[in-house]
Amino acid sequence: MRISRKLLADVFFFCVLFLSSGATEALTSSTNGADAQGSPLMKVLWAGVYLVVLCLLVPRLRQVGSLLAGNKCFVVFLLLALISVQWSVDRQATLQKSIPLLLSALIGLEFARRYTIQEQLRIIWMVLALVVFLGVVAQVCFPGLVPDTDLDADGAWNGIVTNKNTWARLIVLTGVAILSLPRRTRLSNVRVAVLMVAVIALLVASRSAGGLLIMLVAMVLSFGFRVLRWPRPRLLLLAAAMALICVAAGSYVFQNPDAAARMMGKDATMTGRVPIWRESLRFARKSPVIGYGYAAFWSQNSRPGRLIREATNWDSLPHAHNGYIDLMLQLGAAGLVLYFASYLIAVKRAALLVRTHKQTEFKWPLTFLCVVFLYQLNEASIVSANQLIWILYSTVLFSLTFEAQRGELPVAEEDPHPAAGRVALAAGD
Repeated sequence: MRISRKLLADVFFFCVLFLSSGATEALTSSTNGADAQGSPLMKVLWAGVYLVVLCLLVPRLRQVGSLLAGNKCFVVFLLLALISVQWSVDRQATLQKSIPLLLSALIGLEFARRYTIQEQLRIIWMVLALVVFLGVVAQVCFPGLVPDTDLDADGAWNGIVTNKNTWARLIVLTGVAILSLPRRTRLSNVRVAVLMVAVIALLVASRSAGGLLIMLVAMVLSFGFRVLRWPRPRLLLLAAAMALICVAAGSYVFQNPDAAARMMGKDATMTGRVPIWRESLRFARKSPVIGYGYAAFWSQNSRPGRLIREATNWDSLPHAHNGYIDLMLQLGAAGLVLYFASYLIAVKRAALLVRTHKQTEFKWPLTFLCVVFLYQLNEASIVSANQLIWILYSTVLFSLTFEAQRGELPVAEEDPHPAAGRVALAAGD
């Protein structure tokens, strides 16, 4: 029996995404909560993944070069992380983390190059469905099998990963994938509705207020993206109204932080985050342009990180609990600007994708990018090697570039739904 190359590729990427989800970390992390990604077994597995991906990419250097050229800001951002070893406060940590970061992005590139967005979504959905199913089985049938390293979890569900917030993030990604599934019949609409009720229930069981809020926002956005097909004058008017609402909301939060925090189920310090942010920004101002080196600031050998832990009385503080502040600490304003430049380019392309296609599958990139933006407000940075959300982020960026480069010229404004052909996007940065 001959196995097709497509089947082998499907199995390979399914296994890679499953591995990056953290579903195996309970088997590879030590009892003291050490980083599972640093275990010898995981290093060997990821080395094998990198080798396979490089072997797949090398024969297609011209196409790879074209995709990289279409993501200049993202490529420069990755190179900045790599060369930050020159000024890092912990060169060993930067070198050990920046190279896998680059290679993880190449996994996303190969995934984007090989599969269409619809095919990617199919594989992503199967991986996340399996992870969530195993997590529910573990919680219901084998409670306590995978202990939560968060001492304040207090019975919250953590599935088959060792942290309830990581589990909640996986559930949110599952919800985004469900919202993007094709819905061509009434039965498929019912299926999506039932699955979303299950997603909300699992988020409640995880006791992740942030995850639940992000999921609800993602649901509203997913249904609201249809306004992107409105004529440009109406769209600009809506954008102006939304901007005013955001300014008003921001002003309220700034003037009434305690009330805003209570609305989200938090205290005035955002569960201890505000003191961390204050101390982190103080150190960010000391090296504002290039930061302290990728993945170096919070390492055990970093004196600035140790001083923040002492100031906040949190001996095991792993990050700033804000992805953007973490990026400032690691790569300074230069890294933050490059990150946002690549992000905004991707958002523009994803919005055009939704505008020119009615199929729900094409909502995936834009909804995912919105979730990424929200998650970075009070969680660790997504810019982390071998993590599912980072690989998917890289995949989305390169997929949108691929769609742009093989697409036709944009259709006329009054006819945003071409009858045939690929989506029309403007290539390049």
